[in-house]
Amino acid sequence: MQEIAHTGQVIATEGDKVRVVIEQTSACHACEASGLCMAAESRRKEVVARALEPLAQGDTVELTGSAHMQSTAVLLAYVLPFVLLISLVAVLGRFIESEAVVGTVAILSLVPYLVFLKLFSGKISRRMVFTARKIQKTT
Repeated sequence: MQEIAHTGQVIATEGDKVRVVIEQTSACHACEASGLCMAAESRRKEVVARALEPLAQGDTVELTGSAHMQSTAVLLAYVLPFVLLISLVAVLGRFIESEAVVGTVAILSLVPYLVFLKLFSGKISRRMVFTARKIQKTT
């Protein structure tokens, strides 16, 4: 199975869980003109992962997650809300003349979806787990 991998640094340990900070860069970050271009961006993200071995603060680790996890995240964050929104606009547009009302109802329909995600966030986060493994430094 294909995996997603990121390199990061441990900032805290809590039992078998570690908090890791990763540098998320855009695809054009390696470009020589990235200093002049506003499209190149870099963000620091904090991720909670399950440690596969004893880790300490400051350790450099590789975070891995399954490609299925990535697909699930994209589905929940982008695809399902988009389908819900477009479906409601199409259905409500047939029965309600005012486009403003249709748009408002469609956007407000996302509130129950977001509440649903929040209520089930614990269950979702148990299925979407990164693992952390220490990267051995070569001298």
